[in-house]
Amino acid sequence: MYRLNMSEMIPYFEYRKKRLKSEMESPIMDVDLYRNILQEEVRLMWEAINNYALNLKKYDNRSQLYLQDVEYAIQHENLDLIGILIHARTVLQDLEAQNIDFPILNFLTDYFKKDLNKSQEASAKYLYESILDTAEYDFDEYIDLIQRLSKLDKPSSWYADFGNQIVKLVSRAPDNDNFLPVLNALREQLPDELKIRIDEMMEHGSK
Repeated sequence: MYRLNMSEMIPYFEYRKKRLKSEMESPIMDVDLYRNILQEEVRLMWEAINNYALNLKKYDNRSQLYLQDVEYAIQHENLDLIGILIHARTVLQDLEAQNIDFPILNFLTDYFKKDLNKSQEASAKYLYESILDTAEYDFDEYIDLIQRLSKLDKPSSWYADFGNQIVKLVSRAPDNDNFLPVLNALREQLPDELKIRIDEMMEHGSK
């Protein structure tokens, strides 16, 4: 019987936790040392990813099992596990992406409502963009996400730091009757520079 094996991910989780704690305590670090620390973290991450994928490949119903693992990670708000699951799709290439993308994007959009520290917010924004980098186009769910982002009550500086994600999200939304009203509501929250990026994207036919 299948069971998510978290034990194989513990070395990565623990190493990443120590790295983030070290950054908070000593924000200034030798460049070469920091590079080596990040390289080791990436190595441990991909070791966890490959072990997870290798185990899941044993099961014919792996798409269903994978989605269960996504739901588990969301329920426990485990961003590190969500990251592993997102990257595991590059190894497990027979999964239906849209069934996985939207549960994570919906969770992250709500997650931004919480009182997050810098590390949590940075991780959530990175995961959001990681999903959008490989997301398919023209699903109505993107319009709902745009609308919800417009209601987060964040300062324009927050949206500026979230600019790449917003541009990618807008580019993937279907151009139907609901799109422009929702986009205009979001635009009211955006800094001028980000509005220009979106306008230029749409003018050049990317939308």
